[in-house]
Amino acid sequence: MANTTSSGGERDVVKIIATDIDSGPFGQLSYSIAQVTNGAEDKFRYEPSTNMLMATGELIAGERYQVVIEATDGGGRSSQAIVIVLATDPLQSTFSSLAPLPGMETFLPNPIAMATTPGSLTTSAGEVLGRGAGK
Repeated sequence: MANTTSSGGERDVVKIIATDIDSGPFGQLSYSIAQVTNGAEDKFRYEPSTNMLMATGELIAGERYQVVIEATDGGGRSSQAIVIVLATDPLQSTFSSLAPLPGMETFLPNPIAMATTPGSLTTSAGEVLGRGAGK
């Protein structure tokens, strides 16, 4: 899950990082946005020079947006990762009233886990798809 302000100019959401076990041209990855929920397709873009998912338009404060990122290697194999983006109102500092997404539970973060490095997901094709820290 990543947070971004609901309004403002173009802003960073999260850095997208994936690795591929192949080398050479087959190990070259390209990224794209495969899907965005809530009719916000034009509110997000992927910036290839920085590997950042960017918010580009006005979002509804308190709304959650599901952005599906697809990583494709040079051989045409692909994997997808889902980023849940919460649009925040900079004037509100509490999230206590936010209900969890359907099918998801809400957990309080473990302070020890907050100091660990981000995890990654290995697909059945041996590709590793991970997510770096966002702003």
